[in-house]
Amino acid sequence: MFTGVLSDPAVDMVHLMVEVQPVGTDFTGMANASGSFVTCGATARVTLCSPTALAAGSYHWQACAMDMAGAMSAWAGFGGNAESEADFVMTAPSGANPPDVPTGVDQFQCDGVMTIGVPPNATTATHYETALTFKGTVSDPDGGRVRLLVELCPLATAFTGAATHAGDFVSSGTVAEIRVTSGLSSNTSYHWQYAAEDAQGNVSGWTSFGGNTEADSDFRPSATGNVSPDPPSAVGQFTAGGASIGVGGGISESTVMCQGMVSDVNGNRVRLQVEVRPVGMPFAGVSTGESDLVGSGSLASVSVGALDGPYHWQYRATDANGSASAWTAFGANAESEADVRAAVAPSSPATSRSGRGGCGAGEGSGSPLWCIGLAIGLLLLRRR
Repeated sequence: MFTGVLSDPAVDMVHLMVEVQPVGTDFTGMANASGSFVTCGATARVTLCSPTALAAGSYHWQACAMDMAGAMSAWAGFGGNAESEADFVMTAPSGANPPDVPTGVDQFQCDGVMTIGVPPNATTATHYETALTFKGTVSDPDGGRVRLLVELCPLATAFTGAATHAGDFVSSGTVAEIRVTSGLSSNTSYHWQYAAEDAQGNVSGWTSFGGNTEADSDFRPSATGNVSPDPPSAVGQFTAGGASIGVGGGISESTVMCQGMVSDVNGNRVRLQVEVRPVGMPFAGVSTGESDLVGSGSLASVSVGALDGPYHWQYRATDANGSASAWTAFGANAESEADVRAAVAPSSPATSRSGRGGCGAGEGSGSPLWCIGLAIGLLLLRRR
């Protein structure tokens, strides 16, 4: 509603006219709403009820008065501010608008990190696990909470527009995800589409994933084709600062960093695992430390702390599906021998004997032989 006090030199009845435009749109000098005639000096009112005119957005407006003879005053902008600034802002009722179509949508292995390629950009969409994760950024023009929807179907099954999986609600403008850990058939090709849903149940349009035809597979899970990762290569042991430690070497600190290159024939992400035991304690085949998952062909690091004494260790690689290479003992030495000696105190220098009259061992002219020779010389002088 717009109001204003109107007057007329001829004391005629007058009514208020307003022109409302979105910020950024110039005024035309043509009213798009007017009120009823009122007596001179009275307050006039204009109510703008058109849903189109009051769509969500920022607006500026101007007003003028017209008497019953059709004479008009000059137009006057409201607010005293620049016309590039809003006089008022209209917001849509909460939940009135559907959410936007999700953006940045992709499919990942179950770790949510490694993407699953789609032909022809990838040579194969087969991934060796029967679980996967979908991710995408969801947003809502009303600013409400939104979630990701997915309709996942075997390749020969047409979409129906009904979600088969739904994620948790997240804030507008953030990444939402859906993790599917059951219900997928091994060695079956799938295609899928996605949409967003707001908290009021409004759903965006559906979009097919992959940029390929719906006759082509988006992914194909396989539980039987996974190959264990390769044994780690270029394995070494280092101080926390990165200095190499030779086999059987001693360090004055209690932390050892184990490193190695890890790779996987299936292209899965891989981690380095180590089992570190005191010398004399046999290996149990159980990891005592592991790295984060890294891309195949990457260097992985494991820091093992709180060590004190001689230790031996072994290593292996494990992929994101839990398949592991065989354990390999480090060092090519006997397991009864230390690979590393941690928290070894540095050697102490020889104690100086300079306070003992200069006749200590290893003190040059103060050696025992020199002292004896000096004593004999003095004795001969006395006999003369």
